[in-house]
Amino acid sequence: VAQLRGYLEQQMARIAQNIRGELEPREIINVTCELARGDSKLRRCEPDTVLISLLQACQLGLTLQKNLGHAYIIPRKNGFLSKQAGRDVIEATFMIGVRGLIHMVRQGNPNIHNIKAVIVYREEIEVGRFDMTAGSDPRIVHQPLLDKPPIENYAGVYSIVEFKDGAKADFEWMPRADVEKARAVSAAGEDGPWKTWPEEMIKKTVIRRHSKRLELKPEIAARIRDNEVLEM
Repeated sequence: VAQLRGYLEQQMARIAQNIRGELEPREIINVTCELARGDSKLRRCEPDTVLISLLQACQLGLTLQKNLGHAYIIPRKNGFLSKQAGRDVIEATFMIGVRGLIHMVRQGNPNIHNIKAVIVYREEIEVGRFDMTAGSDPRIVHQPLLDKPPIENYAGVYSIVEFKDGAKADFEWMPRADVEKARAVSAAGEDGPWKTWPEEMIKKTVIRRHSKRLELKPEIAARIRDNEVLEM
């Protein structure tokens, strides 16, 4: 951790140049080192990859504080480099979280009061606890089961946006087949967060699609789009 801190402090000016929002370089370094203190795999990551992940968070205006769930630094083994080096080469990779994406969407449109994503399960459809109507008056009626079924049984996911001005809520429905297509083109589709946090990844996928239809500030929309490309 001390070595990582020393390396990041040498990059203080670069970190400051990439910050968006009210974050402070010293605070960002402290948070990153605290994450490393509690994660032995993160401590083994190549320092330059930790820096790159940190900079990606800064550019999106997101904090890496674990309790907020805005963004994560995930250690991954690079098989190709490990084979060349004759040792395990662990790299840090950046991933935006559901709460981070929601935070950005709300920043992009001050009229958005709330946005959330809800997973729908086959069991809920079978017993009539989920109904969706399209057409001129689209709506969703959903009564989630109190005992949540296994994530393997999900049928789809929807996000819903509520507006401060009282405008009718807007929703985006994404069937399981579309979510799986997004997963298939993801760089971590078969491992990492899709296996560790499947619910979060499913929810993030529909919110990301929904955000493309919402009126967002151009710079926020661009950041969301650029992050999607990075995760592919």
